[in-house]
Amino acid sequence: MIDIHCHVLWGIDDGPKTIEESIETCKMLKNKGINTIIATPHYILDSAYQTHGKVVIDMVKQLNDLLREKSLGLEIRHGMEVFLTPELINLINSKEILTLGDTKYILIESSLNNISIYMEDIFYKLQLEGYTPIFAHPERNSKINLDYKLIEKYISNGVLIQVNHDSLIGRYGSTVKHFTIELLKKGLAHFIATDTHYVNERFKGEQEFINDLSNIIGCENAEKLVRSNPMRLLNNQDIEVLEPVGSRRHFLRRLFSF
Repeated sequence: MIDIHCHVLWGIDDGPKTIEESIETCKMLKNKGINTIIATPHYILDSAYQTHGKVVIDMVKQLNDLLREKSLGLEIRHGMEVFLTPELINLINSKEILTLGDTKYILIESSLNNISIYMEDIFYKLQLEGYTPIFAHPERNSKINLDYKLIEKYISNGVLIQVNHDSLIGRYGSTVKHFTIELLKKGLAHFIATDTHYVNERFKGEQEFINDLSNIIGCENAEKLVRSNPMRLLNNQDIEVLEPVGSRRHFLRRLFSF
């Protein structure tokens, strides 16, 4: 499994505080079936979470060196979870912020309580520059999770959607959980990630995760979310869409998968 959204670097956001905690978090994720992690520390302009891209790259190298010494069999790639800002294009061009694994994909987060008036404009401008925005955990936004048609609109405009594992299991309440399930069933998500910040036991492991997803959206869709699309991302390839549950094509695929 490839985890495209994970706060595994130490001392630069609300993830691990020390490199020892980073290593313990990596061990936990490896033991649960994850082989590749994209480190995505928060980048919030004009805040304490404003680590330059070069620093992130150097920290990822240091962590990879330590993991190799311990023969952990886990690879870390560099990235960021960038808080939406009108300066986003300038920050990319100056290499202040990073895309995911040096690909065209960039992970964007926004406020959990409102919808930015310049969100769609920034998504559009990113694509004009050749980047593909991935909207991180929109199901947690209290304005967006009232109506999935907003997500449909973003996707129709070229935005990809990443939902959180913890949203699916109910960590953020029943409204977020049910909305996440609806997004998955309607084919309105492209990735699911742990968004891990520290060692925890909520993520039970890759295979159980895929089994649970398969019960909701079918095996093929679950494979796309957990394995295929993250691999396509790292290879800088286009992403596959999910088949909506209940569609004729989805029904036929499930019927003949036995």
